[in-house]
Amino acid sequence: AIANISSADILKSLSDIIIKLLTKSSYIAKKASLCCVRIIKKCPELVESIAEKLPNLLKEQRNHAVILTNIAMIQEIINQDSKYIK
Repeated sequence: AIANISSADILKSLSDIIIKLLTKSSYIAKKASLCCVRIIKKCPELVESIAEKLPNLLKEQRNHAVILTNIAMIQEIINQDSKYIK
């Protein structure tokens, strides 16, 4: 919800905290991942800081809902910058 109503400046300030939440419990990780999708849409300059966390997130996560939201995050990252296609 915070990503939907926040300005780009607020999202930049909170992005580090939200990225840290990606490794918490499944419910929190899912919400943080959805929030990251909105952050990427509003602040494309933060793509790199989010993208560097993804490989470990995908390896460690076992919850299907979190994996699906991480895939949505990957899709948005690729939409913003195609250099991440490997």
